[in-house]
Amino acid sequence: MAVTQSGNKVTLFGAEADALTGRIHIAKFLWVKPATAADDIVISDSKGKVLWKSTCDIANTDQCISFDRGFWADGVTLTTLDSGSFILYKR
Repeated sequence: MAVTQSGNKVTLFGAEADALTGRIHIAKFLWVKPATAADDIVISDSKGKVLWKSTCDIANTDQCISFDRGFWADGVTLTTLDSGSFILYKR
């Protein structure tokens, strides 16, 4: 699937290996509707460094992590997505 950009957010729809290139100032990661407890998501930078990793505790419950000051990443890749979709909010 393609990466869809809208305003200050970038949506990486449920396809592993979807990626953004270049320097990105990240404000928040949101995992929308993971289907099953124990499903995983892994977000990495372009060099393979894990930026966020999470395991679903409760099915169909969004999971989010916010960064008050944001942080810079060199590219973002949706490395693992067992279910749901992923939204990255830029600062």
